[in-house]
Amino acid sequence: MPDTAQLQPLAPAGSCRGSCNLRAARALAAHRQALEEHADAVDRWYAAGGSEQEFPPEPEAPRVRFWPGNPLFCGRCVANARRTLLDLDVLASQLAATADGHRGRAADAGEGRVSGTKTRPSVSPVTDVLDRLVGDLFDVEDEWRSLRGYPGRPSNGGRGAHPRSRTIGWLAERLEDILAHEDMAGLPRQLSNWDRVLRHLAKDDRASTNSPVRCACGERNVGWDDELHYYRCRSCGTLLNQDEHDHQVHEQADAAEARAGQGRATYQPV
Repeated sequence: MPDTAQLQPLAPAGSCRGSCNLRAARALAAHRQALEEHADAVDRWYAAGGSEQEFPPEPEAPRVRFWPGNPLFCGRCVANARRTLLDLDVLASQLAATADGHRGRAADAGEGRVSGTKTRPSVSPVTDVLDRLVGDLFDVEDEWRSLRGYPGRPSNGGRGAHPRSRTIGWLAERLEDILAHEDMAGLPRQLSNWDRVLRHLAKDDRASTNSPVRCACGERNVGWDDELHYYRCRSCGTLLNQDEHDHQVHEQADAAEARAGQGRATYQPV
């Protein structure tokens, strides 16, 4: 299946570059492939002496809707990217709190160590991942500062929690402008990839859980789509970003509680 960059030319001009349009673009890509296969089959049919009346019609075009960008991304995808960016700081802090920074200390304590050899603790996988995360975030800030002609990023403080939080806050404050620039169009996908990596390390398997939300179509079949980075109704395809999903969770829970309260109020014991 083509990736997001390959699917982008299929979307109408002005469409959102975010994952909200990914399924629609894939439907068009599948239709284009079906048309090519149909045309090849027609050529083979005519070459074999077939008649036009006997051959099935070409595949019907899918009914798809593309959300417009403003200018590159819709407001929902911008909100999704900001939420993901801020979540990276929370996830990184949780992982850092559980990582000791090194591994192999038990062997250094004595058992299993070869006499006369020196051992050197290696950096833990979590520490290495968090270091690369900070490096990527620094690169994004540096690129945006360069594009806008801002002063360089403050480099004091190393690559720990404080510099990471500072850069994430700095980017989040300017994210709407950042995502309006063509050179930064790949940032939402980069953020969602990092979110996937950190949640995997934190064993936060959100992608496999179903949501209690009932979709507008009436079905209770909403779940997190790890690729789209949206909650998606598996029945009708409706997408909800994190904020929209959380709002519906609270709204539907309040409505259910109100109905339960009315039922208790009308109950009359015999």
